Amino acid sequence: MLQLRARAFALRDIFPDALMGLAIAEEIRDITPPLNEPPIKTLPAYPQEQLQNHLNEWQTAIENGKSAESIIGMVSSKYQLTDQQKTQIRALAVKAVAEEENNHEQD
Repeated sequence: MLQLRARAFALRDIFPDALMGLAIAEEIRDITPPLNEPPIKTLPAYPQEQLQNHLNEWQTAIENGKSAESIIGMVSSKYQLTDQQKTQIRALAVKAVAEEENNHEQD
């Protein structure tokens, strides 16, 4: 390893234009900290009571053009949703479409 480093120093001194700042792997390992994988962060479960409290608010948001998937994405960034909770949120969009169709039929 020392021989390779000495050779790299000599080559950089003699041919700096050809190497264009190229470094040997051992030098890079010395100056670069090892990559430590961050621990996998598990998100807390989304409380069902909190979901129930927000359903009316999300229903209004969906009626105003927001998608159920965007709401799921927003909540999923901080909490872990169950499949049942996702289904409840998606059902709001179906309900909004059905209500809109009923309103058009009545007009």
